[in-house]
Amino acid sequence: VGLMDVISIEEINAHYRILYDNVGKLFALPITKEEAQIKPRKIIDKKMLKGKKTQVNLNDGYNFLNEGKDYKPNDTLIFDLRENKIKSHIKLEKGSTIYVVDGSKRGMIGKVMEITNNRSLNPNTITFTKEDADYKTRKDLVLVIGKSKSEIKLPEWIKCKK
Repeated sequence: VGLMDVISIEEINAHYRILYDNVGKLFALPITKEEAQIKPRKIIDKKMLKGKKTQVNLNDGYNFLNEGKDYKPNDTLIFDLRENKIKSHIKLEKGSTIYVVDGSKRGMIGKVMEITNNRSLNPNTITFTKEDADYKTRKDLVLVIGKSKSEIKLPEWIKCKK
């Protein structure tokens, strides 16, 4: 079981999503049955295959052949787990809601203020805001979870105020 995975216990009709708390520890957040049917997956890579086909690789090991869609690394795809189909595509851009999944700011939620793509050995960075404070982290350490607000349920104590 890993981050963003869903655990369902049918006998008691309970569903949980695995998230990080505000100190970076994993915990199980109770969610509804409908919420348990979706899962955000981050695009980590794209590869060209024979026949000019593009394979999209996701953070949880899942991959698929792209059919002409404009998917880019660091974007997020919301999957419908019942049908194993893409429900929505969320681009990493200014104003997006992000969830930090690694590093010292793990578990934080914020709004993207700036994306810096470096052409040097320094990693690409994101500046985000949470509760009137600005933070900076590496671009590869975040998961986009919504355009203006989160598409998944979050606990009240880690929600972005802006």
